[in-house]
Amino acid sequence: MIDPTTLATLVVADYLGDTADDGKYEGHGSAVFKSGHSYEGEFLRGFMHGEGTFSWRDGVRFQGDFVRNKISGRGEYVWKNGCTYVGEVEDGLRHGMGEFSCAFNGAVYTGEWKEGKQHGRGIILYANGSKYEGQWTEGLKEGHGVMYYPNGNVYDGEWLKNVKHGVGRMDWNDCGETYQGEWMHGLPHGKGTYIWTRQMSKLDQFPLENRYEGDWENGKRSGKGTFYYASGAAYSGEWKDNLKHGAGHFISENGRSYIGFFKNDRPVDEWPKHQNGRNTFLLFALAQLVEEAGFDEDVKLLNSAVLRHISLLRDLYTGYCKVGRSNSGGANSIARVQLWKFLIDCKLAKKGVHLGKPDRKRIIWRNKVRSRNRPGASNQNPHDETAQFIFFEFVEAVLRISHIVYRNQQNLSLHERGLVACFSAFLTHDVIPNRQPEPQDFESSGDPSAMVGFLVKLFDDFEGLFSKKVFDVYTLLARSRKTSLPESKNDKTITIRELLFHLSVRSRFVDLLANINGRISA
Repeated sequence: MIDPTTLATLVVADYLGDTADDGKYEGHGSAVFKSGHSYEGEFLRGFMHGEGTFSWRDGVRFQGDFVRNKISGRGEYVWKNGCTYVGEVEDGLRHGMGEFSCAFNGAVYTGEWKEGKQHGRGIILYANGSKYEGQWTEGLKEGHGVMYYPNGNVYDGEWLKNVKHGVGRMDWNDCGETYQGEWMHGLPHGKGTYIWTRQMSKLDQFPLENRYEGDWENGKRSGKGTFYYASGAAYSGEWKDNLKHGAGHFISENGRSYIGFFKNDRPVDEWPKHQNGRNTFLLFALAQLVEEAGFDEDVKLLNSAVLRHISLLRDLYTGYCKVGRSNSGGANSIARVQLWKFLIDCKLAKKGVHLGKPDRKRIIWRNKVRSRNRPGASNQNPHDETAQFIFFEFVEAVLRISHIVYRNQQNLSLHERGLVACFSAFLTHDVIPNRQPEPQDFESSGDPSAMVGFLVKLFDDFEGLFSKKVFDVYTLLARSRKTSLPESKNDKTITIRELLFHLSVRSRFVDLLANINGRISA
């Protein structure tokens, strides 16, 4: 075995520094190797050991920790092209936590390394403003990660070998589009939901959202799925290469229905002639609220009344979309809790209408008629405060609320009758006089009202932290009741008495625990 002294004479061309009594390099010194490399730093028993700087003949330099001739510990690599690495190393390789800066493309990676490659969790910032934060495997994005693009687009989901693969959500904020579902090789593939939205304006008369829920193949709608159009139309059936192709069911915005086969986005057979049945309500599935006599005439009058007040309804909708949301610029659907705020502002409690009554009457819940007539429609949980409603559903809710408040009152109008008269009376006596000013932008205003402040806390803090726990308590106590309305026999509810009793018991239990803890501490 060659000892360090003999080995040094074979590889070291020149040495200047401290030595031990036996001639071995010991202490501080500098050595020039016959290969052209050099080292300056600490030596121990003939080995490079401690802090030092090693320079390769091609211009690469490392300054940091050495252990018996091996680069291990912490240090800084500097390459000839200007790239740098600062962090942990092992056996000469980047290993552990460290930061790498690339000089020629401006990228900076900070995170975990393994055997010279990004591995584990890390963040990379690109010169163009892009940012990736998430998991890495052997130098590639793999696992869960979030990609922020310079134009404001965001992808949050799974990756495989640097491409989107698995389950994830992509938000194209620059054009108002969103896809959430399965991916393969960077494209939507499998089950997923795609939403096309745009900023609402006063000229818009329909909900500004197209939505597709169903199968995807290589980035295109293929398989089975349902498309909800902003106009109110809907199609449920088979797709191929983004086109309706195969068996399907289409309902137009005016209620006309076609069930049959499609080819290249067109129906194979002729459309049926205009249907005059009760399921062809021009806008709303409210036939059960219209009087038997004069049905067709009432339908026309109702739609005319809605169109007359469409500007007011749109302003109400856009205003309440913003309530409680700190970033309201892109909000284009109203949540149930915001709809409750609208009912509170209308002061319905003074007329004996509480928030539970609209829920039980399925005003804020998609009713059975709509579920039968709209492809893919399904009943929502009437107690989910975060459920979203488009403009179409908001107007339908207003009509139903009008019917509950004024259905038993006579002589509401000299010129209107039935649901139309209820609708006009509700707007005149309850909505317009109690209309709230449009909510402020909370990012620029520091003085929100008490209710708005409460809703901000509800959306920002309460929902994420406590909504599940509160719902667990509700499901524990709620039960079906014989006294429920016919439409709500399957709903489980909790009475105010039961809730107050439960809170009282919980409060005494918490106080007892506090007293016990206090005695133990004492």
